[in-house]
Amino acid sequence: MGEDTPLGPLCLRRRELLSDPGAVVTEVTLNHQFLMSSLHNDSERALARVALEMHTGRDLPALRPRSR
Repeated sequence: MGEDTPLGPLCLRRRELLSDPGAVVTEVTLNHQFLMSSLHNDSERALARVALEMHTGRDLPALRPRSR
């Protein structure tokens, strides 16, 4: 179930991976099309890397590995 928008339903959901019990994935869909997933995030990391290359700051934490 999602929130209706002019572009279709927007849905944020968490689900457990059937292939890895206990592992939880967060997903965002718009009009039943995947926008983002915590399981596959290569495009989000690439976008962040390009943005950081354009920024002149130092010690920017956007791509630091998360603590587990």
